Amino acid sequence: MGQKPLIAEAERVTSLVHDALQKLEKKATEEEIQTTYLVLSNGLKSPMGSDEKATALAYLYALEGISSWVLQTATKNALKGKAEGLNATFMPSTADFYRYCEKLESDIRFRADRLLKNLEKPEKGTNQKAPMPSERIEKVQKELEEVLKGIEG
Repeated sequence: MGQKPLIAEAERVTSLVHDALQKLEKKATEEEIQTTYLVLSNGLKSPMGSDEKATALAYLYALEGISSWVLQTATKNALKGKAEGLNATFMPSTADFYRYCEKLESDIRFRADRLLKNLEKPEKGTNQKAPMPSERIEKVQKELEEVLKGIEG
């Protein structure tokens, strides 16, 4: 017993973090962006006198390049009133929704990077006794669960 289970666990966590980051690489399709617009425009109040076609087109332009996972998560959060910085009653402007999506992705990437750095720390010193103390593994696992909970919705 000892180091081998910890090394295997660290490798498993690293693999899961890399899988999670891969999910962020898949960009939203035009159809997914249109679906987001339809869902938000029907689930939240739209400003009076707004041009639906123009707003839908603005969403397409603004959200191009956003991750598919981020778009789905941001849409769900907005509908549930859990999107920090967005009004829970009214449909968000394209700029506000884009910024929220960008922040969501940035937060996930930051947390994933921090997890990977925590896993790599012990290997940097040559006179380390163990690859990673079990308490650190448990802490890293909890952080990973938070990241994965976010990515898997």
